[in-house]
Amino acid sequence: VESRDMVNADPTQMHQMIINLCTMAYHDIMTVGGTLTVSLITVDQVQPEHQSKDYFRQGPFLKLMVEGSDHCMNQETIEKVGRGRGNVEHTLIIGIVKDHEGLSYIENIAGRGTSFFVYLPVVRKNGASPDSLTENDASLK
Repeated sequence: VESRDMVNADPTQMHQMIINLCTMAYHDIMTVGGTLTVSLITVDQVQPEHQSKDYFRQGPFLKLMVEGSDHCMNQETIEKVGRGRGNVEHTLIIGIVKDHEGLSYIENIAGRGTSFFVYLPVVRKNGASPDSLTENDASLK
């Protein structure tokens, strides 16, 4: 476990988002080969290159990364997704992230593959660290 931090999120929507991300990456790498990597860590801030000019929320964040070492998503597709005109799965994911006051970023690096980053704000209760939350605070999960 890399993080014990929590976010205030709808479990069904989080499940749907993660399944869609992994399924898209899986289908892409099945056609050309590759590796699917998923990670979740706590970060203090959004990486500068992932920052949006109209997103001003302060950290910390849980940062989800789903990376497929494929070569299927080109820059044109990434730009369409960024403008909300990508395929249904991408549009759904972006909507879920925005509903949870988060930020998403897609990156394609030639020869490496496509990575989808999701930043969701960490919940802090009365300034307490998530490690000190009690069982009564389970509704925050």
